[in-house]
Amino acid sequence: MTNVVLNIHLSEMEDQWSWSGNGANEFSSNSVKKLIENNNPAFVNGEVAWEKTLPIKVNFFCWRALINRLPTREAISRRGIIIETQACPICNSHPETVEHLLLNCPGTNMIWTSLSQWCNIPSFHVDSIRGLLDHSNNINTTTSARKKIKLIFITAMWVIWKARNDTVFNNKLWNINRLVDDVKTWSSLWINNREKNGDSMWNSWSTYMSS
Repeated sequence: MTNVVLNIHLSEMEDQWSWSGNGANEFSSNSVKKLIENNNPAFVNGEVAWEKTLPIKVNFFCWRALINRLPTREAISRRGIIIETQACPICNSHPETVEHLLLNCPGTNMIWTSLSQWCNIPSFHVDSIRGLLDHSNNINTTTSARKKIKLIFITAMWVIWKARNDTVFNNKLWNINRLVDDVKTWSSLWINNREKNGDSMWNSWSTYMSS
């Protein structure tokens, strides 16, 4: 301990805050994002799915889903908290993991099928959140359409999670048609309000989907 203290060199400069995350001593949200990407295994094969068109809360939700940090029943039980059941509250037949709830539950599969038809793309099956985002980036269509489909996919996961919480905490019935309509409504709202020329972009997108 004495040697450690003796090796500390003090200066006469005033104390100041310093950020070592980017080597420039200047804090920024972008440097935090890059630090997370570089040090979290979830981002080894891809970047954080951050969409400027979407609200921060939706982007943050997608990030948590991507790194498996949503408080599903399986996750809560894995942390040692005793709960009545790990079963998915929608189908009651499988453990409620992030992937099961958002992608593979029979109650959410029908949502993805409806959205595929609405987006004018073939039905698909993926086993992970990263797989879903990668799929949206590789759909055989225009760059503009791929961007909007990705936005819709992320919105769909957020709507599913909100509806799941309503089912668990408010005993609200799972209504697939209503949830699909919610995805369409939120998607159009965010594109119209947050994108430059949003109204014309959404009208063009609607024409594409009905073609």
